[in-house]
Amino acid sequence: VEHPVTELCTGLDLVELQLRVAAGEALPFSQEEVALKGSAIEVRLYAEDPSAGFLPQAGPVIAWRPASGAGVRVDHGLAEGQAITPYYDPMVAKVIAHGATREDARRRLTRALRETILLGPTHNKRFLLDVLDHPVFAAGDATTAFIDKDLGDAAMAPRAPQASDWALAALLWTYEGRAPEDHSGPWRSNLGGGFPLKLRCGDAEATLEVALTAADAATVRGCPGADAAIDVALLGADGPRRAVRVNDLRDHVHAAIADDELLLESDGALLRFVEVVPRGAATSEAAGDGAVRSPTSGRLVSLPLEVGAAVEADTVVAIVEAMKIETSLTAGVAGTIAELHVVEGAQVKSRTLLVTVTPTATDDGAGDSA
Repeated sequence: VEHPVTELCTGLDLVELQLRVAAGEALPFSQEEVALKGSAIEVRLYAEDPSAGFLPQAGPVIAWRPASGAGVRVDHGLAEGQAITPYYDPMVAKVIAHGATREDARRRLTRALRETILLGPTHNKRFLLDVLDHPVFAAGDATTAFIDKDLGDAAMAPRAPQASDWALAALLWTYEGRAPEDHSGPWRSNLGGGFPLKLRCGDAEATLEVALTAADAATVRGCPGADAAIDVALLGADGPRRAVRVNDLRDHVHAAIADDELLLESDGALLRFVEVVPRGAATSEAAGDGAVRSPTSGRLVSLPLEVGAAVEADTVVAIVEAMKIETSLTAGVAGTIAELHVVEGAQVKSRTLLVTVTPTATDDGAGDSA
């Protein structure tokens, strides 16, 4: 049995006892004096992807808040800002709960796991909740064949965003000031005016119509799976823990934005939303200046032309890949490539300058000489 489970059921500190025995001390009790009290269950929170054969995941920890409370214990060495690397075991925490009965422990552990916040690398939290909530496991009838026989493939599949997830993502993206400059941010005065926002989550994309109804509320149309508009609101925030309202339902979600990516944990599943920037949009903020910037964080796949090459405004001068989607970036102006600022294969952040184009000089009188 995992030692935290034994410790919670006996009240003993096994690590301390091991150290004392190693120092030559005798155990201060006999086996008959060890009394078991209640039940305890432990889950291991891993940075791994159940939908990809439980492959380990790496990346920075954007938000981390372990659960706490009576009968709850979390063993970890994690901190926000820390990077989870691919070089070590991907376990990030043990979450353990104790109760008078096994069912008490299971319910307490389920609640503690839902309250635990981990935003950053993909993790197995939703999978663990599926196990704890399954009626076979709850009844204590799970065997070593439980995952294959009872849980099935559904627990391994990536969770698709629900209509409410799209609506919340649109509101959070806008509320955090990530909507394009020509959109209505929550600090603007023209509430009620709608604007389009195209988001991607995994392989799914949606073009949403967002109309702010208050500084922290919106009506969102076009959410996949929804037949009607969805009203969403932020009711409060405690760091990454957000109190929200979706239509008439109040709930809590965990969310944070990092590197132009919205991390939204809904019902234990970690969803990643990015804004889809239209083709050529990298030059739209400074039309005519010849500066081609990456619209998102990703990998520079291709620089098809060399310095000195002549280009038209619609000539593709760079291709960036993010979330397995390639975006072709155009010059934006007719001219000549003056400089390539990044090498192919490099990882780039949003707004990184990739290519500089020297615009072709225009002669206002050229048309009169014909």
